[in-house]
Amino acid sequence: MAALRKWLFAGLLVIVPVAITIWVLDWIIGTLDQTLLILPTQWRPDQLLGFHIPGFGVLLTLLILLVVGAVASNFLGRKLVKLGDAIVHRIPVVRSIYSSVKQVSDTLFSESGNAFRKAVLIQWPRDGVWTVAFVTGVPGGDVATYLKDDYLSVYVPTTPNPTGGYFVMLRRSDCVELDMSVDEALKYIVSMGVVAPAGPAVLSDSH
Repeated sequence: MAALRKWLFAGLLVIVPVAITIWVLDWIIGTLDQTLLILPTQWRPDQLLGFHIPGFGVLLTLLILLVVGAVASNFLGRKLVKLGDAIVHRIPVVRSIYSSVKQVSDTLFSESGNAFRKAVLIQWPRDGVWTVAFVTGVPGGDVATYLKDDYLSVYVPTTPNPTGGYFVMLRRSDCVELDMSVDEALKYIVSMGVVAPAGPAVLSDSH
């Protein structure tokens, strides 16, 4: 029985990561394959080849992103984007949703942005209890007028699902800057501390 239990757990350690990886990839590819529906029926790979091959939607999505990015990067494209923004901002309800999503995407994907570029160690949810969080910026607007000291805006992800979490504002002196990449920090969080990144923490200049 001890040997059977050992083999069972050894099999789980091999199968579970592979199965979850395949499931996630299948979901991503299946979702992106839905972009093929924008093509005329006679142009779809399934119709041309006579059978289904998953993954063509990924190529089409990448092509669309490259084309849109190339168009939006030139002078005329920027004018069209501004015109589209102006039209959307005139539509009630839609403008509030679009503006919020655009601000977040501009912050996350802008090359000059600092959101989610730095992992920090903070005491959360109380003193003496530590967790890893991500710096998203600094407080702004009316909030900044009430926070007199040097504060950071921080996102505290939950485990094992980092897409849910808490937004808090902490003094910079209460945040310990970590010498690890965002990818390493995410792995550390998702694995519940099992996959520990290499390298010691480095205190920020304020410590």
